[in-house]
Formats: sequence, structure tokens, C-alpha cells
Amino acid sequence: MKQRNGFTLIEMLVVVMIITMLAGLTLSAVGSARNAAAAARTRATIEKINRVIMKQYASYQYRKVDIGDTTGKNKKQVAEAKLNALRMLIRHEMPDRLSDLKKFGSETLPSVTSMFASKATKIDATKNPCGKLLYMIVMADPVGAGMFSDSEVAYDPDDGFPQFVDGWGRPIYFILWPAGFFRTDNCETDLQVTVNTNETSIAERRLAVEQELLVIARR
Repeated sequence: MKQRNGFTLIEMLVVVMIITMLAGLTLSAVGSARNAAAAARTRATIEKINRVIMKQYASYQYRKVDIGDTTGKNKKQVAEAKLNALRMLIRHEMPDRLSDLKKFGSETLPSVTSMFASKATKIDATKNPCGKLLYMIVMADPVGAGMFSDSEVAYDPDDGFPQFVDGWGRPIYFILWPAGFFRTDNCETDLQVTVNTNETSIAERRLAVEQELLVIARR
């Protein structure tokens, strides 16, 4: 019987098919591991951001605000005045849009807001301004400033401003008023439910948050 010195075409095809299947399984496993690692990094980053933001938010339960002359006002009116003052203070000190850095009427901006406003002049208003404002809020906290690694921050190639990124390198957005969320200022995310610039709609969508603050204001 004559001895063969090579492989048949069918044998080679079988070998190629097996190698392809093994390579596919390996790549799939590697991809899953990378996604799992990215998800874990994202959770860790968001947990640190949340820690700083909630610390700041909790401080408003005890902050004193100027509500003007309360002569002749009942408890509800005083509470509403305090609510409005707290809401404006939160908007200025925890801005999620560039317009929050502007003063309304004759009010005096907090010192931290003035600092934010001076830095925000470099922000491209069409490139995730809310995420960059989030970065400024967190970095203004003495503890928060030292909590993040270089891999959790990226610089926007358009305006050079830093912002937090998730495990995949995508910008992290910041929403101060999440109830019934909607936006039209280039910070749209999967949470957006509608686009409406009507002021009445804005008041209605923030009602849940305001009711919670009203409880705080009455204390």
C-alpha cells in the first residue's frame, strides 16, 4: 500500500474549521472578560462620584439661606421661600448646565459658582457640558479631588476640558433634576423622554424634587 505524504483537502478544511471555532470561543471569552472589567470600572467610578455628590446634596438640609423679610408670611409661605432659595443655591453650586452659572436678578452668586463660571468659559457648549460641570463639582471637594485615577478622566479633544469617563472611555453625564428628565442642551442620554422647552412643563417635571425639598424647608 502506498504511503501518503500529506493531507487531503477535506482533512485540511476540518482542521481550519476547528481552529476557527476555537479562535471564536477564545475571542468571545476575552471580549466578555473585557466588558466585565469595563463594567466593574464604571461602577467603581460612579460610586465615587455619587459619594461626593450625595455628600454635597445632604449638606443642603442644614444650610442657611437668605429668604428676605418674612413679616406677615405664614409657615407655608416661609417654607416655599426657603425652598426657592435652596433650589437656586443647589443649581448654582451643583450646575448641570451652563445657564446655572448665571445669576438671576439681583442675587449674589456663591464663590464656588464664580470659580466654576471662570473655568467654564473654556467649555464647548455642544460637547457634553453637563459632564464637564460634574468634573468641576467633584474636583472642588477636597476629598473628591484625590479619589480618581487618570484612567477615569479624559480630555475632550475639541476644547481640552476634562470629564469623567466610564470603563469604555465614554463620557459620564450629570443630571441634577432626574425626575421626568428631559434636556435640549447637548447632554441628551437614554433617559430623555421628551423635548419641551415650555416653562410650565419644566415646573411640572421638577415637582417631585421640589416636594422633597419642601419637606426639608419646613424643618
